[in-house]
Amino acid sequence: MKEFSKDSDHSSELKTIKGATLENAILKPSSFSISVRDACTAGNVDGKVFCDYEQSAKIMSHLAQFRRSQNMCDVVLEVDGQSLAAHRVVLAAAIPYFEAMFSCGMVEEKMHRISLNDISFEALDALVNFVYTNEITISSDSVQNLLFAASILQELRQLDEFKEIAFPHLRDLIRRSDLKITCEEQVFETVMEWMEANPSERKQHLPELLSLVRLPQLNMHYLLENVRQNNMVKESRECTDLVSEAMFIMLLPLKGIPLPACTTINEEGGSTGGDPFRSVEAFDCRLNRWISICEMTQQRRHVGVVSAQGKLFAIGGHDGVQHLASAEVFDPKQSVGWCRIAPMHTCRRGIAAAALDGAIYAVGGLDDTTCFSTVERYDIESNTWSEVAQMNVRRGGVGVSALGKFLFAVGGNDGSSSLDSCERYDPVLDKWKLVSKMTNRRLKFTLTEVL
Repeated sequence: MKEFSKDSDHSSELKTIKGATLENAILKPSSFSISVRDACTAGNVDGKVFCDYEQSAKIMSHLAQFRRSQNMCDVVLEVDGQSLAAHRVVLAAAIPYFEAMFSCGMVEEKMHRISLNDISFEALDALVNFVYTNEITISSDSVQNLLFAASILQELRQLDEFKEIAFPHLRDLIRRSDLKITCEEQVFETVMEWMEANPSERKQHLPELLSLVRLPQLNMHYLLENVRQNNMVKESRECTDLVSEAMFIMLLPLKGIPLPACTTINEEGGSTGGDPFRSVEAFDCRLNRWISICEMTQQRRHVGVVSAQGKLFAIGGHDGVQHLASAEVFDPKQSVGWCRIAPMHTCRRGIAAAALDGAIYAVGGLDDTTCFSTVERYDIESNTWSEVAQMNVRRGGVGVSALGKFLFAVGGNDGSSSLDSCERYDPVLDKWKLVSKMTNRRLKFTLTEVL
């Protein structure tokens, strides 16, 4: 809107906006436009601020019409062979997931068609419609998919209906290992919002729900000030025990005590070859229980895992869309979580990893077209990968372990059949040699030494 001062004669400007009369410029007069017109006519505009509280709703209504007619849409979201068109700026403004995707230098930032893998098309369509119209229909048949999709898109707590869902639905949602959230604080706050909607009837469920929140992944200050001081948490002995246990785990590195030595990365799950997870669990031999620790920076399945120099390495795998060359390391003595290291030369899954003489070896693996005989060596000090001698046989899903001064690669699949053959690598000679076969053919198994 143009500003006017009483000191100037703008009578002609008051009557005309970009060549059109004021009355014609406002095609559908509203109380807002009438008040502006009256003020302009009276010359009483100096220093006044005009607000139209219906304007944002009108704009969203027009954007929804644009989307329905695919007018000016600049992105297409694809799920399971189905697609829907939308506007990047609308998705980014409403959903943090898309804001990060379109503004943080991700490859999708410049892509016109984007595939999403962890969400049903029906749920995505319903939630995108919610963004444009502020309306959504939830039924007993759709609630689970909607809630999981909303959690992926970080919209869960925007839905008022969320507070009325049944306990089993919420429990099943937050216990999923592939739940995508920016930080674990979101899970705790979501649980507490649901609790506070009906505290008298729901307080019995708090211990079970709180046990599903990865408390050790919270910021220590947040754990002390927001979780431990929460009234409902303080009223439950089981909940206070969970908080105390989380504090103990978080303080282990400060005390110089290593985290539990038996650590595993979830790499299988689901009926279509295994869903990729970022979650990591550690087994505490003293407590005889599994605990969740820091998540990896990237979701992975069929990943190679090895421990070296007191650190845990995750190498390669598949993220649900593509094969990975990336790798990362977790140091339990530090509080920085997982950190990226240099990537391998080859993207692959079904890889095996082992440590020998202070170096890490990534052996075999496969992609969509071939099984590999290639082997890469990672130098921890220089953070570099180099290729060493290839195995005599291509091996995907191979078992690998160091024993003495040698590295052993056992079984796997060569692309046509499972294998019973074994070979041994000598790092001094940089050479692989076939050794005695196993009794049975095997693939996708773990090999380790017993000291």
